[in-house]
Amino acid sequence: MPQAIPRGGAGAPDPRIDALYHSDVRIMYGFAIAMWVVLWFIFFAVAKYVTDSRLLVVLFALNALACLFNTVGLVQNVRRLGQERLRFYSQDLYWQDQRQAQRAL
Repeated sequence: MPQAIPRGGAGAPDPRIDALYHSDVRIMYGFAIAMWVVLWFIFFAVAKYVTDSRLLVVLFALNALACLFNTVGLVQNVRRLGQERLRFYSQDLYWQDQRQAQRAL
């Protein structure tokens, strides 16, 4: 598997990998926050039209479960990406470096 060309010295991981990882993590958490805002906005927008209190409790619980389930999945993806970031990003950086080297010719 191609690896990114080390920029930090002999065999040191490319610092661009950490920059890409942290950028992706910020984007993922931003999507999670946006998801929570949208789901709860919709819940409160619809709640005023629900007359049955039992149905409102069910809708609240389902909304909370949807938020929780998706957030747990996102956190697991962030953890996995953190473990695999060298393998995941080094391949992309390798091909970016190759493309830049070809353009320089």
